[in-house]
Amino acid sequence: MIDVSIQYSMLLQKNIHFYLGIIVLIHFAITGLEMRLDLFSVNSNDTLTRMMFRANHIYILFSGLINLLVNYTLREDYRINKLQIITSTFLVVATIALSISFYMEPTTHTFTRAITSNSIKGCFLGTLMHLSLLQFYYKKMR
Repeated sequence: MIDVSIQYSMLLQKNIHFYLGIIVLIHFAITGLEMRLDLFSVNSNDTLTRMMFRANHIYILFSGLINLLVNYTLREDYRINKLQIITSTFLVVATIALSISFYMEPTTHTFTRAITSNSIKGCFLGTLMHLSLLQFYYKKMR
């Protein structure tokens, strides 16, 4: 019974990362289209705002690819642990926050972008934790 629930938890976690990654890549395409169609009515001389939109656009791609990579590095026979749940939570929350920050922060016309910077830190921390798990915890299980 315990092994089945552990495998189900890992499968659920894999599915969350996979589908979130796919959704975020679709969102990446949509944000690119929104910028191309100039839906935000950014003045062509406003280089700062344009670059902030473009940077957030690339961050969306970055976070979607990280989620897809995490999905493919997790195996169903691994035992899920609390650190893995924390790692996945960091990545999922940071990915969602990056997608939201695309619409909120470039229009503020300031360099301080708290949501974006904290989301990038969350992705970085989540990726480091995931790599540590792959290197030290899961290596022992093989």
